[in-house]
Amino acid sequence: MDQATLATAEPEMLRLANEVIPMILSGEGALLDAARNQWALASVQLSEAGSHGFYLNISVPPEAPRLPGGGFGEAHVETRGEPVWCILYAFGDVLAFLEVANVIDWEVAPQFGPPKVVRVFSSERAGGDLGHVA
Repeated sequence: MDQATLATAEPEMLRLANEVIPMILSGEGALLDAARNQWALASVQLSEAGSHGFYLNISVPPEAPRLPGGGFGEAHVETRGEPVWCILYAFGDVLAFLEVANVIDWEVAPQFGPPKVVRVFSSERAGGDLGHVA
């Protein structure tokens, strides 16, 4: 995806993030309440956007309630029939970033469908080397 196409894709990337993050944070409990409060106060920035996916870095202000620990949640969507994974991470006591990744590089700007599977945010640890720091 060239830079001009990427620029036209940014609003769709932000739309997807604003759709899936509240779904990932749905449910009851102190962890989810704190995470939703952080999300409501957070500022965001796209980074490393390209034909492979993107990151949405989340900046939580100091006055936001803290999480009792790290965690993650995920949602699965599709674009043009191809799977896309959206994984929300928290490190320490704050939301950190949403990773959106695909298997096949996008040649044209993605149009994301509705979430098909949502795994609600929990305090379980994500494994492996994430390769991204917000």
